[in-house]
Amino acid sequence: MQKSSLVFFCSIVFLCLSLGCAKKQPFQPITYQSISNVNIKINGLTQADLTFDIALFNPNTISFNLTNVHCAVFLNEKPIGDFILDTIIMIPKNAPFVVSCHYQMNLNNVMSDLPMILSSKEIQLHCKGTVTVKKSVFVRVIPVDYQWTQNIAKFF
Repeated sequence: MQKSSLVFFCSIVFLCLSLGCAKKQPFQPITYQSISNVNIKINGLTQADLTFDIALFNPNTISFNLTNVHCAVFLNEKPIGDFILDTIIMIPKNAPFVVSCHYQMNLNNVMSDLPMILSSKEIQLHCKGTVTVKKSVFVRVIPVDYQWTQNIAKFF
């Protein structure tokens, strides 16, 4: 009886050590998939409300909460405002998810380039700021510096 207890205890210690020393996978960045349901509502000559859905994918093996986003947004390298999201969004593990966004845009910097924007097929978008994620009591602030080219022909 004592020998079986010792074998059981050694097995538990070995299991704990092997799990504790297991190689942890690094946090993978969330990937952008697409933008859909884009709506623009013009409010006077200098403001516009932009609503859209961003489809993203979480390749990580853990779920977490997106608690805060604060990014400066640039259109063809000209600032068009700040994007702030302070709603808690639950991000599932290893799965796609959609974030619905509402953004108030300053049109002063866009108006001078409007003919060029409307005549081109693509625009250059750039978001720079921070994203805060939380899992239980662990909070991580992640810097964001993301640029992409968006085909605008499908929006008109």
